[in-house]
Amino acid sequence: MFLIIGLGNPGEKYKHTRHNVGYDVVEKIFNNPKFQLHKHVQAELANIEISGKKVVLAKPVTFMNESGKAVEKLVKNYLPAQAGQSRITNELIIIHDDISLELGTIKISRGAGAGNHHGVKSVIDHLGTQDFIRVRCGIGRGSGILSDVVLSSFMQDELDIVRPMVQRAAETASMIVSEGVEHAMNVYNT
Repeated sequence: MFLIIGLGNPGEKYKHTRHNVGYDVVEKIFNNPKFQLHKHVQAELANIEISGKKVVLAKPVTFMNESGKAVEKLVKNYLPAQAGQSRITNELIIIHDDISLELGTIKISRGAGAGNHHGVKSVIDHLGTQDFIRVRCGIGRGSGILSDVVLSSFMQDELDIVRPMVQRAAETASMIVSEGVEHAMNVYNT
């Protein structure tokens, strides 16, 4: 079983903002799967298969800065053998925006720190480890106050870069499941 979690903020107000790229990516995996709210794990979920492997797609409905609450519940429910361990292995994939990457860039990382990303910091704090796979989607730094930048929508000319990035990130997550993280890193991190 694999757990692919896209970080974002719930609600129409935040739909398709820079901070919700993680949501956008998981919605693209497997041709826009139907998500349903599961309150006990504080997330919208969709069950799919990739290359014969069971996958749970998740969009936490906690706000970004408290993503770890939902991720911890999801891991305990769907990856119970790894819950409470210091190493989550290759079955947990977190997808999120990253201001330190140029707009449109994708980078796969494993075991990296949170940087300035409060959602990722929350996940690390709740899991007690940073040893999980991340698909980082570059949203660029922009200008202005950081919280205003990440909660803003993309400009029209940026969407020509963002839409293909979202599609590539969805393909990246699928490749991690089907062919392994090392193979995906060789393809997408070059």
